[in-house]
Amino acid sequence: MIGKFRVIHKIGEGGFAEVFEVIDTKLVRREALKIARPQIVLDTGKKKRFIREARHAAKITHPNVVIVHEVGEHNELPYIAQELCGESLASWLDRHPGPVDPAMAAGVVLALAEAAHAAHAVGVIHRDIKPGNVLLVPSDDGPLPPDDRPETRSTVGEPEGVRRQGVKLGDFGLSASIVSVDHDSPSGAPTEIGTRLGTPEWMAPEQVNPALGPMDARTDVHALGLVLDRLLTGRCVNAGPSLDSIYRRVLDVEPEPADRIVPGIHPDLVAVCSKCLAKRPGDRYQSTSELGVDLSRFLDGRPTFARPLTPAQHAGRWLRRNPTLAGAIAAALAAVVLGGLVIEERARGIAREARERAEKASRDAARDLRRAFETFRLGNADEAVADLRKSAAADPALADSIAGGWLLARTHGEIATLIDRSG
Repeated sequence: MIGKFRVIHKIGEGGFAEVFEVIDTKLVRREALKIARPQIVLDTGKKKRFIREARHAAKITHPNVVIVHEVGEHNELPYIAQELCGESLASWLDRHPGPVDPAMAAGVVLALAEAAHAAHAVGVIHRDIKPGNVLLVPSDDGPLPPDDRPETRSTVGEPEGVRRQGVKLGDFGLSASIVSVDHDSPSGAPTEIGTRLGTPEWMAPEQVNPALGPMDARTDVHALGLVLDRLLTGRCVNAGPSLDSIYRRVLDVEPEPADRIVPGIHPDLVAVCSKCLAKRPGDRYQSTSELGVDLSRFLDGRPTFARPLTPAQHAGRWLRRNPTLAGAIAAALAAVVLGGLVIEERARGIAREARERAEKASRDAARDLRRAFETFRLGNADEAVADLRKSAAADPALADSIAGGWLLARTHGEIATLIDRSG
């Protein structure tokens, strides 16, 4: 027994707490009891975070948020008694690792967007939305198929395979209060200096580098985009071999669009996913409500407001994220252009010099041809032949011209004979 709760079995555990399936003996109701580990009591910050989770979750009333029934302490260990759900979405994905149907993926994220919007409406951002913090429950109109495990937990309350499954957002352990979720407001989630709060692979850039902006509703939008991409493609966008590589991907690596990983996904849904995953908060949906509207439009067969990015928009985003590298590339391009201009000018100079040489040769040939005419007129055939040869050497085309031909014809073969004899 843990106070009034009779323990049935352990459901799971984490760094902060253990979770048990219990029966509230006073209300005779099955619940999930999350009780802090003893070492948490010695860490004031972690204990406050545990209590904050309960308070934040208790403020939210929405069918897609795990219900908190009670908050209390047992032997100085704080606990949260909450709605009993089924397995996590992460566990479900472990058994269904491949891409899921796009409509199913959109339905799951739509439900989570509605849950996140309910949290934002009461001034709470989650900051750790991921498959491990999404729990499945029986639902007549849920987006996921019925539970297909060999043995369905009796705690879910339905025989295996009877009902579809819905999703509920839980674990508000890293949630934060915000005065306003309006992105134009300077307020945002408080940042713990030197601490990156969240699960690295599921973080938004501003969680890794607070200088990029405050954590607000758009931080949760980014996380929902990561969940959507995971469902559509089967990949974890920011997975890496080390923490540094993960953070680098979160900050700098633009994810490949989902349809390049799994061809055939509708362009509108790809556009929705890409908009969520924008590195700059200003390029994302500005609220989970906006995201929900577009997902609803997709599921209804209507065009989404998000449109696929053009190559120019992709380039613009990259330049904004990498100003130093962009400057270096611009300088290199400028050098290439300048070098090209120098080469082009040199080529023009060479062509100009060749043209001037050709023009001079043509002038010299014309001069020699005129001299040949003159010497022939004066009766000096030998000099005329010499001048004609010089003209032909300088400009063969001119020597074959009408003037040259006329001169040869006037000699009645005399000059031609002299040329042959001289050759």
